[in-house]
Amino acid sequence: MSRSVGTVSRTRVNTAVAAEFVVALQNGILSRREARRLVALALEQLREASAPEDELSAIEPVIRAARQLTLARTTREYLARFETRAAEVIRGASEAGAAPPISPDSPALRERVRAALAHALGNAGLFSVTGARPGPDATIELDLLVHDAPARVRLGSNADGVETVVGVELLEPPEVLDPEIAQRLAELLRGAPGLEDAVVHAYAGRPSHRGVEWSVALGTASGLQARTLTLDGDEPTVDVFRYDPNAARALASQLALALALEMADQAGPFAQLEVLVRASMRTPDELMPTAPEDSPVGFDELEEAQWSAAGVWGDLAVYVTFHRATGAIRVEDFN
Repeated sequence: MSRSVGTVSRTRVNTAVAAEFVVALQNGILSRREARRLVALALEQLREASAPEDELSAIEPVIRAARQLTLARTTREYLARFETRAAEVIRGASEAGAAPPISPDSPALRERVRAALAHALGNAGLFSVTGARPGPDATIELDLLVHDAPARVRLGSNADGVETVVGVELLEPPEVLDPEIAQRLAELLRGAPGLEDAVVHAYAGRPSHRGVEWSVALGTASGLQARTLTLDGDEPTVDVFRYDPNAARALASQLALALALEMADQAGPFAQLEVLVRASMRTPDELMPTAPEDSPVGFDELEEAQWSAAGVWGDLAVYVTFHRATGAIRVEDFN
């Protein structure tokens, strides 16, 4: 009796996207921020492929695997939009026809982007080019990641013939916090009296002898305040804020960026891009403790500590003041 043996075809998987997926999972959760990096790489691989349709079939298994995880709603919705964005890339490649491709990895292109951002904003900051294509009217359209925020930027010449930024579109509202971490911390804190409707505005975590200790800035009915949340196993303990300079610096950095983005939002995406560019260059050490004689907004040196972030947008500075005993926080701008 003869037996026929069929061949088993294996679907090719894009190794770069798969590797990024594995790295993302090392944190134990696929957050929206990590999903954003995964999708950015997947779209970049599509744009660089000689046969985008074939490459899509090698990328889709990784995206499907990501979507099968237990995800927060925002992350699940973000991954669900990959199909639409991939179709746009494939359609754009088809419509480009004989137009020469632009490699996002080109050092020459990166230098052009750096120079154009510096010309338009004063600084280029830290950025990743995830996509590049010819735009209308002899411009170049670029997809960038700036401080983990996806932006679409067009480069073109000004009246003097200098290449600069002529158009900005933020593809998503900028996020100061990882939404999954913020949501989880809010759920834990809302079990404490008076914090039932608390909203997380900033956080900083560190190991402690009792487990993991989080310093959290919360919006409550009585105003903005800091609390200390300790996780020992699954049991959360909420205490008054135990003031720590490193935790205060981290909270102040996030609160300052949130205020700068809120104010820049009124001026439009160009202003928000400037805030993100400046934030991408700022190191924790650049947030400085303020001396009373140097503070334009004032604070009580005996009971409070103040941190300042200079030049968050234009000449705008933000001052974040912590009451050491109560954890009350003030966030003020000065220009």
